[in-house]
Amino acid sequence: MKRAANFFDRFFGLKKTKVSLPSVDAPHLFVTGRPNITANESKRIKEKYAGLSDEALEGKLNDAEKKITDSPNLSNQSKIMVMAVSPEIGELRQELDRRAREQQSTLTASMYSRPR
Repeated sequence: MKRAANFFDRFFGLKKTKVSLPSVDAPHLFVTGRPNITANESKRIKEKYAGLSDEALEGKLNDAEKKITDSPNLSNQSKIMVMAVSPEIGELRQELDRRAREQQSTLTASMYSRPR
């Protein structure tokens, strides 16, 4: 059964494979675009942005992305690569994703916990 699961994972590309970007050493990035972070890093990021609201986080993310997109000496491809490996942008996206998943799980839990 496990062999069949491995085959399907490889066949349909469900396994996460590392990407090497040209001229940028970014082994921490995966095809999904999500950084491969440890539990300690996740906890540190959560504590770092604990006092900010979702809107403030989105504003910081937009400002960081705008700073890169407004730089005149980078090509469009370079801007995309810089945004992909920027630790600040990665942390902000990670925290927004975590909050969205947390909110979705509480919504799902409340939906199933109603009395019938």
